[in-house]
Amino acid sequence: MPEPSELELCRQKTSFHVPRLTALLDPEGRQQVKADLLKILTNEPAFDKRKRPFLSRAESLAAGVAATRRLLELKRQHRWSQEQLSVAMELLGDTYSLTLHELAFRPVIGSQASDEQQAYWLPLASEYAIFGCYAQTELGHGSNVQKLETTATYMPEKEEFEIHSPTLTSTKWWMGGLGVMATHCIVQAQLLVPDKGRVKGYGPHLFIMRIRDEEKHESVPGVIIGDIGPKAHGAMAGLDNGYIRFSHVRIPRNAMLARFAQLSANGTYTRPPHAKLSYGGMIYIRAQMISSLARALAQSVTIATRYLHVRRQFSENSDVPETPVIQYPSVYMRVVPSLVNAYVFKMLGKQMLTEYNAMASKLKDGDTALLANVHAMSSGLKVYVSTAVVEGCETCRRACGGHGFMASAGLAAIYAHQLPSTTYEGDNYILNQQVCRAAIKLHNGKAAHSTSPQVSVKNAREAIHLLQTRAARLVEQLARSKSGSTSWTDLSWKCVSVANAVTEANIARHVGQAIEALAVSYANLPEADALKSVYELWLFYAVENARGDLLEHRLVASEIFQPLRSTIDERTRQLLPELIGLTDAFGFSDWELNSTLGGAAGRPYEELLRYAEETEKWNLGERRYREDVLALLEEGRSGLRSSAQSKL
Repeated sequence: MPEPSELELCRQKTSFHVPRLTALLDPEGRQQVKADLLKILTNEPAFDKRKRPFLSRAESLAAGVAATRRLLELKRQHRWSQEQLSVAMELLGDTYSLTLHELAFRPVIGSQASDEQQAYWLPLASEYAIFGCYAQTELGHGSNVQKLETTATYMPEKEEFEIHSPTLTSTKWWMGGLGVMATHCIVQAQLLVPDKGRVKGYGPHLFIMRIRDEEKHESVPGVIIGDIGPKAHGAMAGLDNGYIRFSHVRIPRNAMLARFAQLSANGTYTRPPHAKLSYGGMIYIRAQMISSLARALAQSVTIATRYLHVRRQFSENSDVPETPVIQYPSVYMRVVPSLVNAYVFKMLGKQMLTEYNAMASKLKDGDTALLANVHAMSSGLKVYVSTAVVEGCETCRRACGGHGFMASAGLAAIYAHQLPSTTYEGDNYILNQQVCRAAIKLHNGKAAHSTSPQVSVKNAREAIHLLQTRAARLVEQLARSKSGSTSWTDLSWKCVSVANAVTEANIARHVGQAIEALAVSYANLPEADALKSVYELWLFYAVENARGDLLEHRLVASEIFQPLRSTIDERTRQLLPELIGLTDAFGFSDWELNSTLGGAAGRPYEELLRYAEETEKWNLGERRYREDVLALLEEGRSGLRSSAQSKL
């Protein structure tokens, strides 16, 4: 019988019940749904995760379409609900054409189309009789939606819109699912309406249209479509990101999504009750993104933490076993902050979806009261979380040393997949300005409360107070800078730190409320205590990282930081024996992680070698290099012979 692995020994020391902590993180019972789905997915050749790194771009794209087909076959065969399909896609971990159909196309119809339009389009989309994408970004414009160049000109004589790409830079670009799969797309275009001999513009609106025919799946007349090619680091190779151009394409008047804005047959325009109602689709995507990002960071942390417990390097002398590298502060002080981020972001994801659903419910009744706040919150969280997750994933890879650079480790793929999150759905540096606009509006000229410098940070309440006061001071300072003729452009860089502070204060408050609720519902359970410890450590990290702002605004005495760092060191060390339990509680199967380093059994060296041996057929193929290697060697030997003869 083999000796227990380092991970098994650590699990025996965990102070809480891992499945119960998993249930606290996922109270909807998704773990059982996952377990049932994994029994099906893991036996499907179409979802073989090991082969991905060896595929060419064309092979990856074909594999992505094949996986989509098989997934929908299984959905019909097993009569999965939409929720089960969503969990299955999460377990697969790849982005396919279907991802954007589910994440953007169907939700935008559900939030922006009229009841009549939904009755027609949603059954087609839900039964996959059509596949859709969301065409907003253009070659020349992304974050500046108001300046999109694609036009939708109304032709009242035939009650049609003419969709047109008037410039090269109006080419729609980056659309996931458009390259080879989509039959329809939702297009953001400038609404132009004839008005007394001139054309009046009403800004960007949404239109739904067919872009490929039903018989041969070829582009319809007036539409040019293509795939934009491989992405950086080989990311999302199975996803067909595409481009599209329109040449005077006619679509009917009822193709304009009309839940909030309408255009009558004679060209009379009815404005939406709120100018930003079209942001609903983006808010949904951002709300989903928080959970997805948290999952990615949790996977990276799980892989790294497990490996770093097994990896041993250096010892005091030859008689002492080498030390697990997780015990070195230079290692755990890199990984533990990402672990606590993963927990906090996972809780945030759930809250963000709750906020979105509450907003969407009110919007259906025309109530826009929550729209501005949820839009600003989703913008701030998208920036904060995507930045932290991308940095955290790469930190975890580096902490694993050379083995972390192996594709089989799984860490590089996670990083590559999450890297574009900092620029899609709005460049992070642009979104910072939206957060600050909303913060200044709420500030409304109120002066931040004066306070004496805080002399200690010993508990969560003191940390939250500091983060909130810091945010208020920075917003007040920005508001003074904004007064007068100063433009947002001039303040764009200042908005970065202000938006970060505002978002951090919001996170502290929202997650703190969730932790308090759990403490009441699950009083005296060690699992609730574990969550509280993780959250408090996140707070202390946040305060320590905010020291520059706190000192500048005289919110603290400089003397607090040495004891604070001591507290952080002590709390982090206290968490070390719990790290394996905390990462196990994320509930990932080995199949999901797809990592030679991060298996639950804790045997990375065996897995690395086994993987290399088993994948040789994909790695080396037909060994076409042999002829060139032999030729090179013969040329070298020939050179030696010539050299020897010349010396005679």
